[in-house]
Amino acid sequence: MLTYERMRKYEGAWHLERWNLFPECVVFECRGEEALTQALQILHRELPLAETGEKEIFSVGEDEERILREIFGSEKNLPMSKGVIRGGRVQITEGPLRGREQMIRKVDRHKRLAFLKMENAGNEICLKAGLEITEKTA
Repeated sequence: MLTYERMRKYEGAWHLERWNLFPECVVFECRGEEALTQALQILHRELPLAETGEKEIFSVGEDEERILREIFGSEKNLPMSKGVIRGGRVQITEGPLRGREQMIRKVDRHKRLAFLKMENAGNEICLKAGLEITEKTA
């Protein structure tokens, strides 16, 4: 399961939490179509899957896989990043998003979240990441 860290404020204080990145998805890490087919057959036998709803299967390309491995690390968790906004542009000062500012599509400063976008064979993959903006200047 892929997770990301984010800050939430409750009981008058900010708390660091881990959230499921894709709450309604199952993520498989396998090599080749045959391995994926076997994993899906096992999943179909073991779990009662609803027959309604949208079903979409897509693979991640080599470039996207490399980026995901770099930002998620071996723990498969995307830690919080910190940054500043200067002249309307986000600059990440620390964390896994440093040097990847071009992936950020939107920042919610109040919820301390960044919304990221990756392209994958014509499909857009939208990700959330914890981002604390420590300073904003014009």
